[in-house]
Amino acid sequence: MPRGKKASKEEEKEEEKVAAEVKPEKVKKAKKEQPEKEEEKATVEVKPEKVKSEKVKKAKKEQPVKEEPEEIEGKEAEKSEEEEKDTSIEEEIIEIEEKKEEAGKKLKEIPKMEEEIGEVLEEKMFTVPLGRVIIAHPRRRAKRAVNMLREFVIRHTKPESIFIDPQLNELIWERGIKKPPRRLKIRTTKDREGLVKVYSAE
Repeated sequence: MPRGKKASKEEEKEEEKVAAEVKPEKVKKAKKEQPEKEEEKATVEVKPEKVKSEKVKKAKKEQPVKEEPEEIEGKEAEKSEEEEKDTSIEEEIIEIEEKKEEAGKKLKEIPKMEEEIGEVLEEKMFTVPLGRVIIAHPRRRAKRAVNMLREFVIRHTKPESIFIDPQLNELIWERGIKKPPRRLKIRTTKDREGLVKVYSAE
């Protein structure tokens, strides 16, 4: 065999070894490049999702919150309950005011009853002489007797007002206008307001 051919064969073998050594390096580099590319794709794919989520959040903030019908019904029920409570409180206040007014009326009525009954401070007995009635005209003697009785009570009790009992008046008019009694036994009572009441003591 000539030397040239041997040299060429040896060169070919060496080239093959070098190629064999170079190939795994290229494969490793290609493998490394592939995950890097995949990561870049993933990052590229993730970005639009983030953008979309941000847009959705902004749209949600801008859009008014729609209340569900159940929540609306619950709020309406709460409002109706509050209104009922307010109305019940107002009714109670009105009832209390009415009770106060009734109590005030009763308190006002009590002094009226006391005025009607009157607290007796003084009680006296008198015998009123009516003999001078004869001087008057016969057709005016009974009226004159009543006036004399009134003058006598004013002189002895000094009242602010006088009340003559109807029974005493009937006793004066019992025998007619011409013949009133010559004397009368009376009982007088005086209250705090100065009202004197005249009754018959017979």
